Amino acid sequence: QEALSPQADIASEPRWARINGTFGDSPELVKRMVRGYISGIQDGTHGLTPQSVAAIVKHWVGYGAAKDGWDSHSAYGKYALFTGDNLATHIYPFTGAFEAHVAGVMPTYSILQNAHWHGKAIAPLAAGFNHFLLTDLLKKQYRFDGIILSDWLITNDCNAVCENGVKPGETPV
Repeated sequence: QEALSPQADIASEPRWARINGTFGDSPELVKRMVRGYISGIQDGTHGLTPQSVAAIVKHWVGYGAAKDGWDSHSAYGKYALFTGDNLATHIYPFTGAFEAHVAGVMPTYSILQNAHWHGKAIAPLAAGFNHFLLTDLLKKQYRFDGIILSDWLITNDCNAVCENGVKPGETPV
């Protein structure tokens, strides 16, 4: 069994429609709530057991920084806006999930605008396609080795090349 929860998103944009699914705007409180939720649903902090429900923490990372409060499930709300190095604030609650050995992580649809990590600009790509966010940060720095489950419809506008790939030596059209 699997639960597409909890949301580890920081409610940093008060106009955002998904704010009611969060644990609030305090990174420390959200971290504690996320850790407790996962430890309860997965039957402890040592990973999955036969009694567990696999938790999928979401939305890695920055979904709560929705530009102008628009939701990134729609084309007009595809951006999360950052200032300075505040991406670390949005990552912090996920550390509670990692401490509880969460089974999976769901990336956000959001394209991170103006996001930086330790002074280095992050490519403005949707998190679900962002090598730096998924590989360098999530897998390498935070040592996450569970499943990464994409949000629904992430490939909704996927063309034939996206669905089928290209043969070696061909150039995608």
